[in-house]
Amino acid sequence: MGKPFLKNNLNKAIFIILLLGLVVNVFYLSKTPYNVRSHDVDGHIHYIEHLAKNYDFPHNCWECDQAPFYYILAAAIYKVSVLFGISDKGEIYHILQVFSVFLFSIFSAVSILILKTVFFENKQKEIKNTGLLKNFIFFLTSSLFVFWPTNIMHSVRITNDILFYVFYSSVILFLIRWLDGNDNKNLYFSILFSFLAFITKAHGLLAFVLVGICIIFSFIIDEKRSEKFKFYFKSAGILLIVFLIGIIGSRVGARIIDKIKGQKQKENYLVVNMSGLNNGLFVENKVRNYAYFDAKTFLTEPYVSTWDDKYGRQYFWNFLLKNSLFGEFFFNGAIAENIAIGISALSLMMIFWIVGIMLFSVKESLKNNFVLKVNAILLLSVFMAFRIILSINGDFRFILPILISLCSFVGIGILEYRRRGLKNLEYIGYGISISFIILSLLFFTFAVFLQK
Repeated sequence: MGKPFLKNNLNKAIFIILLLGLVVNVFYLSKTPYNVRSHDVDGHIHYIEHLAKNYDFPHNCWECDQAPFYYILAAAIYKVSVLFGISDKGEIYHILQVFSVFLFSIFSAVSILILKTVFFENKQKEIKNTGLLKNFIFFLTSSLFVFWPTNIMHSVRITNDILFYVFYSSVILFLIRWLDGNDNKNLYFSILFSFLAFITKAHGLLAFVLVGICIIFSFIIDEKRSEKFKFYFKSAGILLIVFLIGIIGSRVGARIIDKIKGQKQKENYLVVNMSGLNNGLFVENKVRNYAYFDAKTFLTEPYVSTWDDKYGRQYFWNFLLKNSLFGEFFFNGAIAENIAIGISALSLMMIFWIVGIMLFSVKESLKNNFVLKVNAILLLSVFMAFRIILSINGDFRFILPILISLCSFVGIGILEYRRRGLKNLEYIGYGISISFIILSLLFFTFAVFLQK
């Protein structure tokens, strides 16, 4: 009786969280036109419209070098809308936003399944012997993820980012299941979703890197690796072959061929539109820009700007953390600004609280929840490398799936502090998380929903 009861309640919890998240996203959609708090939306729309009208990929435009899969799907929706007699472009763009909300709901569902796998199907020491407490922690961390401010903001954007999140999060899910249960089909699913992520966005390359690291890690810790050497060799070979196919499907291959033929190329493979960026976006690239955190600015300025040094953009950690909450956008209203500062303070407390438990469990930290930790390190490292190499701040949307790891660490941290008898720190974890969720919902209420 116990297990069916637990399973039914978990399924209800997942449904409730997703439904509440969908309600918030739909409300946000009702207040957010396609070109508000968005990125390069005109470039994305140009790609979609060209593909829908000409059945061919566009050339010489802002987003032309993007991988094609999202645009193929979006162009199909655009074409079907026209066939159904919808001629107003504003209505079609709204339909594309609805499509984004649909995709983001799938991303949220996969992310919640990851949390479910971590807290209920994981056999590691960090999360054993906690009883029904895990139910509450699962609900808490899932809500933290769904109502994270930038997640709500991303849910309605016309962009290939969201479909990339769907596939990349699926890679994480199947890798966790593979490492924990050794069911090899989960590994092959992770390779498949890596391919889909890559033909959706060039950042999908990171999915292949994540899978490769996990294969190497599994080989190293596998006591039967000599017997299973053939399997690991075959898996690595499949990963490489699928990656090479993905190069062609992601349009990176087309750019390489053009380069070989001597045809004109964009100057930078990391940012193909590098030459079109305004010089005002570039920042200093000294050690102090990475070593120093301007706590005063972070806790007194509600938002961050990519243009104005006043808001802390010169400091890597200031920009990253603030951008992870509200993007690079400003919202009207003194109440919203005060709430935003409160959210910023809570996010900083959360980071220090998580680092604390990582230090406590340093001996166990490599093996336990390996995929989630590598995901966080990989995305953060790439984000920092991007900043160092190009001297420009990247937007958090490029590494948004790091929130899956962060929210998981909150739940794992609560359980670990409890296991060590550090009840005050356990309760602080509850307080930070619950307060963060409440303030996030209040922020959108005053910053968006009540705005005329």
